[in-house]
Amino acid sequence: MKYEVEFTYISLLRRHDLDISDRSNLSADSYGARMAELDLEIGKVQHEMNERQAKGSPTVDLEKRLEELEGQKHGLVERLEALWSA
Repeated sequence: MKYEVEFTYISLLRRHDLDISDRSNLSADSYGARMAELDLEIGKVQHEMNERQAKGSPTVDLEKRLEELEGQKHGLVERLEALWSA
């Protein structure tokens, strides 16, 4: 999954000479790629939290990180909705 996201991002960077509609698609594609990255990071943090909770270790730092990642994801969703409604 990580390599697919990186490949998509690199291929998106190589696209240039785009008209307005292509730029919208590029933005949506890049937001989608970032969304996939965030989903992966969120999954890793949740897994680490579960492991720590099972051991009885504190998870405050991971909870803050999870909240930050979910905030970023929410921001991307709002930007995608704005692109689609435009």
